Amino acid sequence: MLCNKYGIRRSRKLRTHKVQSVVENARVCIKVDTSIHTSILVQHNKPDIVVQDKVSGEISIIEVGITCLDRLTTVEVEKKRKYDLLANELGLMHRCKVLVIPCVMTWEGIVSKYHKGYLRQLGVDRYIQAYMQSTVLKRTLESASVDARRSSPLMPHGQNYRLENALTELFLRPEAEEAGLQTSDADGSSD
Repeated sequence: MLCNKYGIRRSRKLRTHKVQSVVENARVCIKVDTSIHTSILVQHNKPDIVVQDKVSGEISIIEVGITCLDRLTTVEVEKKRKYDLLANELGLMHRCKVLVIPCVMTWEGIVSKYHKGYLRQLGVDRYIQAYMQSTVLKRTLESASVDARRSSPLMPHGQNYRLENALTELFLRPEAEEAGLQTSDADGSSD
């Protein structure tokens, strides 16, 4: 998404895009998971994404996080405050405006009330946001499925199987309904 916004060559499909540590052109320098060197020692100097827009003279520090619902707002605030010192130092070094933008959601794809504003600052449209949320849901389902297949001693095998099927059905239900297909509930009745 950022590569497309700044005219950096990328693969046609978002799914097949390969992330590089540093990509740069005349307009922008994008660093991913790279230490940022400053004139003073800064403890937190390796944000997830740093975008230095050379045209507007603006730097965006983007910090990504996935958490549980109970900690959503806490993690969002922590991510925003974590890079305050780095943002101040970069602002002084480059004499530019520096934004710290947290992109935090829960394992279920739930976001805070501020999330929409943060994505607007980045120029993320609703389709990319939907793709991000669906990716989080898929990875959560995969993780839960792996745990369920391991069959913990606290849960009999049959319950693990039902949990996996329930998660799969919950995940697939919206897609099936969009396609006009009928889905069935756990009791066998159809919608």
